[in-house]
Amino acid sequence: MTSIRKFSLAVIALMIAATFAVGSFLQSSIVSAQDVRPPANAVKNATPRVDANEPGGRGAQPATEPNLWGGIRAGAQGNVSIPDKKSGVLVQSGGETWRNFRNGPLVTYGAYAMGGMLALLALFYLIRGRIKIEHGWSGRTLERFSELDRVAHWMMAVSFIILGLTGLNVLYGRYVLLPLIGKDAFAALSVFAKWMHNYVAFAFMLSLALAFIMWVKHNFPNKHDVKW
Repeated sequence: MTSIRKFSLAVIALMIAATFAVGSFLQSSIVSAQDVRPPANAVKNATPRVDANEPGGRGAQPATEPNLWGGIRAGAQGNVSIPDKKSGVLVQSGGETWRNFRNGPLVTYGAYAMGGMLALLALFYLIRGRIKIEHGWSGRTLERFSELDRVAHWMMAVSFIILGLTGLNVLYGRYVLLPLIGKDAFAALSVFAKWMHNYVAFAFMLSLALAFIMWVKHNFPNKHDVKW
């Protein structure tokens, strides 16, 4: 086994070990967020009462708010006496808005985009075919890239594949894997995939920056490109 392969395997093993260590530490300190949605027995369309003796009271006239919870849940802005006016919003609706987008259009059109790209790649391969060497193999090899180039390339490739697979699990796992492997196995797999996705991203960013610094100078057009 060459030194470059040993180094790549060591980097991958280190990333996995770091993921388990950091993940176990952080998971023990996570506090479950409370659900901001109302309980099942909540009254959503109640007409609130107004006391005539309270400031701003309207005597015996009932309030006409048709959906009190709906307004609060949508992020209605109230008045507060403290300098931080954002505190006037009782429930921030940004998370719910993102959840609806993530579970709806993002999942649907993301699947269409990936399927369309695979179809385009298959069509290109059918039309263009394999690019063969004009005179065949000569039996000799030349070193084109240094070990540092290959380290950057393979670290970026391995981390990209891990990010791609774990990202697909986040987006489509419950639709594809959950029915196949069951809730317990899917939960364990998803927790591991989440930490992998979070922390392998640093390896991808590092290798991407390294590759950019080393190769950007070779990507500026010159007279040979014009001639070609």
